[in-house]
Amino acid sequence: MGDNSVEVEVKVILSYGTFIPDVAGSIQETVIDEIGKITGMNVPRIDVIVVDLEAEKEEENQENEEEDEDPQK
Repeated sequence: MGDNSVEVEVKVILSYGTFIPDVAGSIQETVIDEIGKITGMNVPRIDVIVVDLEAEKEEENQENEEEDEDPQK
């Protein structure tokens, strides 16, 4: 954009159970503030797109299962 402003699109993956409006709003505020501080540019629009919801990481599940199987750990 030629008027010292920029539009931003942020794609995120959030954890299942996250309250999306709160997180998206927080991301918008943070990105707008940081772009303003660093570049002095205005951010009239920022789109936060949730591309996926992530369940518990598979790695954590496997560790928990191993601990349940081996009580000596």
